[in-house]
Amino acid sequence: ALQEFSVPAKYEYYAAPKLDNNAFLVARLTDWTNYNLLPGQANIYFENSYVGQSSINPATTKDTLTLSLGRDQNISVSRDVLKDFSEDKFLSSNVERTFAFDIKIKNNKKAAVKIIVEDQIPISKNEDIVVKLIDSSGAVYDQQSGKLKWMVEVEAGKSISKKMIYSVKYPGDKQIQGL
Repeated sequence: ALQEFSVPAKYEYYAAPKLDNNAFLVARLTDWTNYNLLPGQANIYFENSYVGQSSINPATTKDTLTLSLGRDQNISVSRDVLKDFSEDKFLSSNVERTFAFDIKIKNNKKAAVKIIVEDQIPISKNEDIVVKLIDSSGAVYDQQSGKLKWMVEVEAGKSISKKMIYSVKYPGDKQIQGL
């Protein structure tokens, strides 16, 4: 080891259930510029345990350096299709499909955790295809990217559910990929 630093960090959990059913512990370092870091590999230790390596490039980081500390097996995240809300409607020459998902976050830890959960609905670049968000359970919605972001606190041993419902309306003579 060339140098060792003990750096104060803000810890938070992050999950993207569309991609992975795990929650990841993320450390955000705000005072990292005081350490004169060079680009390269860093060994990451958390609570005196080795969690892995990360690549640090200070040239691409602005004010906050973000490091992943790996999966936390004590927090489970699932994304299930709600069949009761999902349906297809045929309106004259158009088709409207409704998609509904239940996102469940379960905390098996002995303490409450704050977690950021992100998902995404499709965005349309074609004026014939209209995507409409119907229910987001209070998520912050970014129309440009289609991202939904929930910041939730889950008590120890408890679980929380969030719903995401959207519809896609398109001409019946078109085939839409990825729906």
